[in-house]
Amino acid sequence: MAVAVGVDVWISKEYVDRHHYATVLYSIIDTTYNADIIILGSSRGSYHYAPQILEEQFNCNAYNISFTAYHTMDDLSRYNVYRTYNPSPKVALLDIMWHNVFIPNRPISIYHYPMAYNRAFREHYIPLDNNKFKWYIPLYRYVTTKDKLKEFFTVFPNADGIIYNGAILRGDKGFNKSELPDTTQFTYSTQGKQAFEQLITQLQQEGSAVILVHSPIYIEATERLINEAEYYDYINYVCSTYNVPFLDYSRHPFSSDSTLFYNCLHLNMHGAQQFTKQLCLDLQQFNIDSIIHP
Repeated sequence: MAVAVGVDVWISKEYVDRHHYATVLYSIIDTTYNADIIILGSSRGSYHYAPQILEEQFNCNAYNISFTAYHTMDDLSRYNVYRTYNPSPKVALLDIMWHNVFIPNRPISIYHYPMAYNRAFREHYIPLDNNKFKWYIPLYRYVTTKDKLKEFFTVFPNADGIIYNGAILRGDKGFNKSELPDTTQFTYSTQGKQAFEQLITQLQQEGSAVILVHSPIYIEATERLINEAEYYDYINYVCSTYNVPFLDYSRHPFSSDSTLFYNCLHLNMHGAQQFTKQLCLDLQQFNIDSIIHP
């Protein structure tokens, strides 16, 4: 048992050091950032926002707690882990797209397992896992995800990107249009909707100004979504019900410039920097300065 625990701890540490997703998750544990602005979303949230630019523009602390995930239950759990060690932010930028409300809860990934030794992480993430034993039996969680564990020995994703305050800014590998998905239609998820609205409600109750942002997606990917109108009907409902503003860049000129993209759903580093600069200008209409510096 002692050997199993030792190997488990070693794999956990190495995974955090080698893979940026695990690095970002680990960064919110036992750390106080006192961020005035947080960015919360899926991998698009991770890649599309440059906290340093937000900090320079608004003279504040900004931190990105986004993670590669297709559902808001993970967003809600991750935010609650962050709140264990930090006060509520003054502004919360929620990066959204179709995945947030159409795809139901996704299984916990191998990137979550290195945090199994943290009490706050276990408290908020174990309820999302169908196999709770993986959190308590050394090595079991890694053995059951052995396909992903192969990455541990063969791939060093941290080489492809720069991490700053939780954001992952990726280089330009050369966007290939052949990567575009076929025509897409999502099935509506009541579970995703409930978690999304619960997250907004909690943020507002804790005193945070919530702003929804649909950051750029390559335009041809957007045009292949069949039930896009259903997505916007729901977002309009949320904005009206919870009195939150919505910034939509789905058809901004950025979305037609392939040189700004890493792939069809994610901006590269240059694209993230350009988008964040534009976002700073657009946020001015919501009096962000006075919210951060009352």
